[in-house]
Amino acid sequence: GAVKMATRRTVRLRREYLYRKSLEGKDRQEYEAKRRIRQALAEGKAIPTELKRQEKRLRHEIEMEDEVTEKPKPTIDDEYASAGVMDPKVCVTTSREPSSRLKQFAKEVRLIFPNAQRVNRGGTTVKEL
Repeated sequence: GAVKMATRRTVRLRREYLYRKSLEGKDRQEYEAKRRIRQALAEGKAIPTELKRQEKRLRHEIEMEDEVTEKPKPTIDDEYASAGVMDPKVCVTTSREPSSRLKQFAKEVRLIFPNAQRVNRGGTTVKEL
């Protein structure tokens, strides 16, 4: 039972990692295409022929970008992307009908973590929170 679940989880995490890496590759290719269009525009040269089809879309994206959005972001470890910039929000919740001891524990946990919020769950599921 437990081994099967761990294996399933490992397979899911590996699949998710590979998917993110493939997206990163696509982002890198698009970044390179935008860089080549920017370079051609800056030098007053013609747009490379292999980028002619994508030119209109890429030009529009180039116009919308600033210094932050210009560079492709790595997708690995993205949960720490805003570390040091913005404090994470921590949601402390309990089971549907918590005992008095569990309610007290949840209050103490909320005080331990900065920027934590205690939410009464009631009939809502964890996914709905």
